Amino acid sequence: MPDLIPILGYADEAIIVLFVLRSVVRRTGLDTIRRHWPGSDDGFTALCRLTGLG
Repeated sequence: MPDLIPILGYADEAIIVLFVLRSVVRRTGLDTIRRHWPGSDDGFTALCRLTGLG
């Protein structure tokens, strides 16, 4: 969707990013992601919530 439509322009990109994150976490495993996670514990918790895993 073009960014001319204020909400939908960003929503499609967020959905694609969410789909890719979920796919990566499912393929590699949550333990592997946690081991290489450079961010904070709160950020990792947010990732788990967004991907619906963990």
